[in-house]
Amino acid sequence: MKKIVLMLALALALWSCSGPGFEINGSLSNAEGAKVMLYEQQLWGMTPLDSAVVKDGAFYLSGRLESPVQCCMLVFLDADGDISFSGDESEALAATVYMDNSSVSFSADANTLPTYYWSEGRKTVPPVVTGSVQQDLKEELDSLRKPLSDSLAVVGKMIYEVYYAPEVESDFSVEAADLAAKEMELLRARHEITMDFVRRHPEAAVSFDEVSYLFGDGSVSPYTAEEIKGYVSVLEPYWHGTKRLAALKEAAERASGLAVGEKYVDAEFYDMEGNKVKLSSCIPEGKIAMLEFWASWCGPCRGEIPHLKHIHEKYPEFDIISISVDDNVQEWEKAVKEENMDWTQLRDMSMMNGNAMNLYGVMGVPCCIILDEQGRFLKTNMRGPYLDAFLRDYYGR
Repeated sequence: MKKIVLMLALALALWSCSGPGFEINGSLSNAEGAKVMLYEQQLWGMTPLDSAVVKDGAFYLSGRLESPVQCCMLVFLDADGDISFSGDESEALAATVYMDNSSVSFSADANTLPTYYWSEGRKTVPPVVTGSVQQDLKEELDSLRKPLSDSLAVVGKMIYEVYYAPEVESDFSVEAADLAAKEMELLRARHEITMDFVRRHPEAAVSFDEVSYLFGDGSVSPYTAEEIKGYVSVLEPYWHGTKRLAALKEAAERASGLAVGEKYVDAEFYDMEGNKVKLSSCIPEGKIAMLEFWASWCGPCRGEIPHLKHIHEKYPEFDIISISVDDNVQEWEKAVKEENMDWTQLRDMSMMNGNAMNLYGVMGVPCCIILDEQGRFLKTNMRGPYLDAFLRDYYGR
């Protein structure tokens, strides 16, 4: 029976991306003369597919897709009917549509479409999309996760109000740690719903994307190598031979080296005296420790330092190794002294293209990686109240 179901799913996937291709019959009010650009979104970036100008409130787009995918539609209101108009994406309106090679209807009002970059206070209404099985599956997943997503929004707002919003240095209350623990519990529950959907609909473009989000950005992974392998294996029979799967496999291979349970790779950094130092000489044996990547020019990094000082005082047995990606050694030294960071301080001479990125998957700062007692990756991005919640559970106080 399972073999029959698999063959039917494969046949459906092949059929959906064969034939003449896709077409979008669009209706867009309050956007006469606007240019509409359609892009295919992949791990390696956005690829343009087609463009059109809104005339009499309508537009038409067409093309061909290798496999089901999420597409991004940008609307440039200032094009004035010029199809060659090269707009600034920061001023564009945007919508996403999950598609395959089928006929889709799209209807929206430019006055209520979201902007490409988030705009505070803008009232938005999602476009109405019909004829896309892929979009229907995306909306099914959103519906399944909505109760948890709503709860996460509430908890996230409470964390902001309790921990991030106060302008004065707080006492890092138990309430913030409790909320962080609650958020992590909700995230685990949402992950289970997502992966159950992926296992039931591995042929869906949204399933592929959800797996990609887990480790596809090249950063240190919160999953084990075995889990990463398992996520890819669910998709493989349905996406075999596509560029998307090839790219995902490459990302999975990189992520597996940074996965939970993998031993960190030793590397050389520079200390405050300008000496080369092996990272292994700074990591204690038989104890957990945290690699904390930061920079003097990074506002959120500097904002977290009072909390790190609090952690350093409350848990003196917990070693923090701060690794700066500053290119200016004087600015780094100045920041360390100004902030009174009296724990291990190192610097990556190659900034974001050096060991921080290549060996530890640091794609941006601040970034925290907790190593277990054997120097294996244990937790990622345990910052602020999330670090409080983790250490409280680990040390029992």
